[in-house]
Amino acid sequence: MKLTDILRLALGNFLRGRIRSLLTTCSISIGVASVILILTLGDGSRAAISEQLDRIGLDGIMIYPKQIAISQGIALTGQDAYELAENIQGIDKSMPIMVRYGSYRIKNWQGNALVYGVDDTMRDVLKVDLLYGRMLNRIDVNAGKNVIVISSDFAEMVYRRKNIVGKSIRIYVGTNFEEYEIIGVVSSHKDGISQLLGDTLPQFFYVPYTSLMRLVKEDTVDEVVILSDDESVAAKAVSYLNRKYGNSNSFRFENINGIRDRIDNVIYLIAMFISAIAAIAIIVAGIGIMNTMMSQAIERKREIGIYLTLGATGRDIMLSFLAESAVLSAIGGILGIIVSVIPISVVSEITKIHFSLQLRHILIAEGISIFCGLLFGVSPAMRAASLNPIDAIRSE
Repeated sequence: MKLTDILRLALGNFLRGRIRSLLTTCSISIGVASVILILTLGDGSRAAISEQLDRIGLDGIMIYPKQIAISQGIALTGQDAYELAENIQGIDKSMPIMVRYGSYRIKNWQGNALVYGVDDTMRDVLKVDLLYGRMLNRIDVNAGKNVIVISSDFAEMVYRRKNIVGKSIRIYVGTNFEEYEIIGVVSSHKDGISQLLGDTLPQFFYVPYTSLMRLVKEDTVDEVVILSDDESVAAKAVSYLNRKYGNSNSFRFENINGIRDRIDNVIYLIAMFISAIAAIAIIVAGIGIMNTMMSQAIERKREIGIYLTLGATGRDIMLSFLAESAVLSAIGGILGIIVSVIPISVVSEITKIHFSLQLRHILIAEGISIFCGLLFGVSPAMRAASLNPIDAIRSE
């Protein structure tokens, strides 16, 4: 038998047992849709988290004291950041950062706040674009002025417009609070995580670190961020600080791109693990294909016997059954791809994260589907191919 004849016969048998074929393909489509959905959500989530890291300006290399150094009273100051920029070759910008969790009140609004104490290099170190007003300057930092830079999404939420320069906002950290004047509005990377969690995520605010130190009654910063991707430069900076504080093991550095890579790897592994679980649904559907084809082999004994007496070989019969298994799994896979579009679109709409159906996800899911179809179709195909034509014809 020619390949075209085998495929025509397989498709004909698929259409002949419509109900049984439909039930089998539906079970396959569920497994395929699950695999595609999980792979797509995994990739989209990794992209959204990367965007969230960009939103808070995570770029460069962080330098901070080790826990044992903190317990000994060793901490960084704003001056340390400036000394590193002056004394370490390869550091163009160096910014002291302190971050405190608090709350805000403005008009009739109140909520959680993540207050970043930074300096006038924030525009270079943090990935934010100025829309209205101005950024922090050195005068603000030196004088510890109560000025604040907010995001455009926060401005729109409160005032229904982005430009609210000149307005006042009250910032709380613990029981301490102070009034701040809004001097600038920066662009917002409004990602799906923020859209999904809404008010449960804090708003981001940027103030002079000297002002935040006064508010929280502290005189040190959490870390220093240097604009460099060269870890050898960071190592020199750490050595400089260790010598300055008289301890050879007080500070460490971490490349923020490395943090992003680790997060990506964790999400990828989780997605792969869940996809493996979802693939079990395809395997179960494969068992359904085996049962269907085994029933076909029993019910079509006479038909198989006639084909054999007319010159068909056992190999032809086997290929015919395998082709039918492949058709079942392929059609089920196509249905699964179509079905997966619906939950992906729904999740995208709810979370505002851009989840896109990718070709590699389709090929992976469809490949698993067809492979399982062929694998579980081997046993029924071999059974049908081994039938004795005389006994098969007499079976009815």
